[in-house]
Amino acid sequence: MASACPAKIIRVTGIPVDPLFSVAVDRAASRKHLSLDADAPVILIAAGGYGIGPVEQLVRDLLALRKPWQIAAIAGKSEQVKQKLDEIAARAGDLPGGAPRLVPVGFTKEMDQYMAAADCLWARLGV
Repeated sequence: MASACPAKIIRVTGIPVDPLFSVAVDRAASRKHLSLDADAPVILIAAGGYGIGPVEQLVRDLLALRKPWQIAAIAGKSEQVKQKLDEIAARAGDLPGGAPRLVPVGFTKEMDQYMAAADCLWARLGV
């Protein structure tokens, strides 16, 4: 027979978050560091470490709107998704200031920088 866990040892903690994300990061400095456009709205698309989700279709749909935003799409560890994003980026063209409309990114340890640089985040981090 299983015994109940004493309530006094239970702690509600939420999702573990790396302390790195508790440090404020300057948007302009992040954009410069990541070679993102300084003025255009930046949409960050994160599909999780293994490229989960409809990333390529979402990117195509956003590019089809022909808005003056820059998209940074994180493919994570998925080489296949990264390759598809590279192909889409080659056809996506540039913003009026000359920066690429789509910036495909593979695995990165700089998510704090990308999140600081972004105006909007779309994330699919699970199955």
